[in-house]
Amino acid sequence: MSDYEDTPEYPRDQQLTPKKKRQLRNECSKDERQKHRKQQYRDEWEMDPKYKNWLRPEKDDKFRGKCIQCQVSFSSELSCIKKHLASKIHTKSSISNSISTKSIMSTFLSTSKDPLDKQVKNAEIKLAAMLAEHNAAFLFIDHLVPVLKEIFPDSLICQRIQLKRTKATNIIKNVIAPSEKVALSTKLKNVKFSVLIDESTDIACQSTMCVVVRYYDIDSKMIVTRFWDLIQVYDIKDPDNIDKGATAQNL
Repeated sequence: MSDYEDTPEYPRDQQLTPKKKRQLRNECSKDERQKHRKQQYRDEWEMDPKYKNWLRPEKDDKFRGKCIQCQVSFSSELSCIKKHLASKIHTKSSISNSISTKSIMSTFLSTSKDPLDKQVKNAEIKLAAMLAEHNAAFLFIDHLVPVLKEIFPDSLICQRIQLKRTKATNIIKNVIAPSEKVALSTKLKNVKFSVLIDESTDIACQSTMCVVVRYYDIDSKMIVTRFWDLIQVYDIKDPDNIDKGATAQNL
């Protein structure tokens, strides 16, 4: 039967043209999209070997997930998760993160018997600690190490130092910071101390709360103030988190 013949549903004066058919299909698909229900984040996804290293729930939003490697947020649906896993940005980020972490950690976990290895590691840790202590730019270490090698060509330790800003950042975050916090907590167990907090908003409109402790240091024989932690309080870009912001009660 052709489109121009009369039918019980559509008489000749009410025949569906191709344009009306497309409009009808679009309306049906629109109704189907409106009926789509959001899926909540499921913790069991993190047990899957394909997702456990990078998939995490989005803070204060149970309907969204987050890739901690790419810092990308998406709907907490398996199709969206698989799509991100196959994306170019995630593939590139996973390869670079794996190479960087493996190379940095292998440097400090090496089982080599070379007696200079320990001295080289100590030199790299002290150079990274100098950046943190004097609040110097991490880019500075990229120029400092080549200059040191040129100044001290007869030093085997100096010639074997391989330290740039990426490695220095990871040394401070993963080696120096945990060790210093353990040492500080050990001291605080034996002395009286006070806790000071202050909330501030940085240039990215990210509210954070700085926690410092003040105590009498037996080694230096004076009252000192030491940094303890920096806590994220409120993200102004998240409208659902307004009632949980940096109020006095929440702090």
